[in-house]
Amino acid sequence: MSDAAGTVTDPLEFREGRGALDFGVLAVRNGLLTAEQLDDCRAKQTASANLGDNKTLKEIVLASQLMTEEEVQRVERAQQQLTQDRERKQDLKFKGYEIISTLGEGGLGSVFKSRQV
Repeated sequence: MSDAAGTVTDPLEFREGRGALDFGVLAVRNGLLTAEQLDDCRAKQTASANLGDNKTLKEIVLASQLMTEEEVQRVERAQQQLTQDRERKQDLKFKGYEIISTLGEGGLGSVFKSRQV
C-alpha cells in the first residue's frame, strides 16, 4: 500500500494507526498472531480498560494462550532492537545533505529522502 507521497506503508500499521514498534504489529509481521487475533485482543484490551482493569496487550495475549512466554519475549527483544536502530538513525548525518525521511529499509541498507543543503 502507498500513501499520497508514494511512500510504501504497511496496511496493518495504517489501519491500526500504530507504528512499526507496536507489540501487536510486530507479532503479526512475524507470524505469531493473525490480524484478526490482534483485533480481538485489542477489543479485549479496550473492554478491560473500560472496566478499570488496564491490561497490557502482552497480558491479554498470554491469558488467551495465543503466544507463549518465549514468543512474547522474542517480540519484546525485537522492539528493543528496532528502538535502538531508530535512535542510531536519528544521529545519521551525510555531509551536504539534510535527511528528510526514510523511504525504505531492508536487510542490507536504507533509502532516504534528502535535500542538498
